[in-house]
Amino acid sequence: RIVGYYDPTVNMPGVDLTQLVNGITYPNSTYLGNAFAPEDQYTLDTDLQDQPFAPTEVNTTSVLWDGTEYFAVANTPTYSDIINSADGVTWTLAKLSNEPLALTDIVYSGNAYVITSQNNATPILVSEDGITWATTGTVAGTVSINSTSLNSVAYLNGVFVAVGDNIVTSSDGYTWTETLASLSTSELTNTFIGVSGINITNFDGFIAVGAGQQVISGSTTNINLLFLSSNGTTWTQVTPAITSQSLNAVTSGNDLIMLVGNNGAKFTSTNGSNWIDVSSGTNELNDVVYVDSLSLFVAVGDNGVIETSCDDGATWVTETSCTTENLNGIIWNSDNSEFVVTGDNNIILMSTDGTTWTSTTVF
Repeated sequence: RIVGYYDPTVNMPGVDLTQLVNGITYPNSTYLGNAFAPEDQYTLDTDLQDQPFAPTEVNTTSVLWDGTEYFAVANTPTYSDIINSADGVTWTLAKLSNEPLALTDIVYSGNAYVITSQNNATPILVSEDGITWATTGTVAGTVSINSTSLNSVAYLNGVFVAVGDNIVTSSDGYTWTETLASLSTSELTNTFIGVSGINITNFDGFIAVGAGQQVISGSTTNINLLFLSSNGTTWTQVTPAITSQSLNAVTSGNDLIMLVGNNGAKFTSTNGSNWIDVSSGTNELNDVVYVDSLSLFVAVGDNGVIETSCDDGATWVTETSCTTENLNGIIWNSDNSEFVVTGDNNIILMSTDGTTWTSTTVF
């Protein structure tokens, strides 16, 4: 059988795929040592499928710019990979695993790339060149970390911090130490979803956010998780909870910290301890970034949502994104003055102003 794939508007091949094998013969009518008569051969079966010959269902979770090219982590139903691009338009895929690892985030320190994963056996992958990757193992040069599931990673002041079921830190990306144990119990679920290194006038350190539960008057109640650390080692929880919604991402800009989360949750602070509720709408927001040159916060979320704020989060405008796919991550590339957004099902979006967006897609 020959299976052919095509995109009918770009590179549709001829319908007759038998031309690919016409004229093929086997010496002495023998194939792999087994003789057969020509009349015993099966009729060639061809199948021309109306779809591109390229990976599909590529869900890209996070992207970075290392000063030369973009690197992004992606998952498909059958494997996980890293994709890279010099311009954000043309992407190259390199498979990291023949099985899906649920890759979640990627960060670059200037010396090492670190990827987080929800796969308990390989929660950290690290590379010094973006090509050769190491993970857990007993061979020298591999990653040392206890089994855990991680959702996000940040780098600041020479320290990597990764969060998920717990919080772990590393100075080199290879050796990791738990600095905050899991807060979950048999009855309560607590998970960190995002972490960022923040450096503003009144706060210098890490902020980790997520979704949690606590028992109030005998009933299980949903709360946010919000923890602060100056060094990644000692953590302080901000209490009481500022919302019942999950907080998914944190960034800073204009000397202000911005949190975003589910059901339109948005909060700002100038010091990490005192928070102002600027929530609006009902969108599920997954990531947020600030651009100094535009004086603009941009948040992305499920169903193709993109929101912008030019007044420090006081008001938000929903932009047209050209997609209804979930958007998972956003960065601003100051070298090229452009946003890059990663999303599900091969979606990559780009913009220079946060208002007008174009789709480049993966493959």
